[in-house]
Amino acid sequence: MGNSSSTGAGLMRRQVFDDEVLGHDDITVSRSRKMVSKYLKRIGQQANLNLSLDAYGYCYIPFKKFLIIIGVPDDNNGLLHFQTMVFDLDSSRGVTKIHKRVAAANLTAVSLGKHGSYLHMEGDEISLSLAKRIKGLTYREMMDSLEDFMQTAVKTNANLEAIC
Repeated sequence: MGNSSSTGAGLMRRQVFDDEVLGHDDITVSRSRKMVSKYLKRIGQQANLNLSLDAYGYCYIPFKKFLIIIGVPDDNNGLLHFQTMVFDLDSSRGVTKIHKRVAAANLTAVSLGKHGSYLHMEGDEISLSLAKRIKGLTYREMMDSLEDFMQTAVKTNANLEAIC
């Protein structure tokens, strides 16, 4: 085979494959997901929840009135993503298109919480997001990031409800 070569001598024989054959991206995503899933299981045990990533690399955690989404997507960018909707700019609340445009313009480059969560607007929804580098991520860092993200979501929602 053109993509493999045999190395070693005697009984210690192993195959070495090019990254294309092994799907290096898949291995990295797979390992990242395995580690994050292991951390989620530990977090879940403390909260009496059964948490882990699904086959697509996502975990959904109900928290108060939020649905926290944690994901290791297939894009292999090496990031762990946290996301939740914190406010719905529903037109029934008297929020006009002008209000929405002003809100969207003011939400860019806003960093919140201790870990740098940020707000963005999609349609009528204001969402909170956080991205953490997976490489070198410890259980404690993931736990702290998740706790801060959840508290930031609660505070941000309360602040937005107060002004709308």
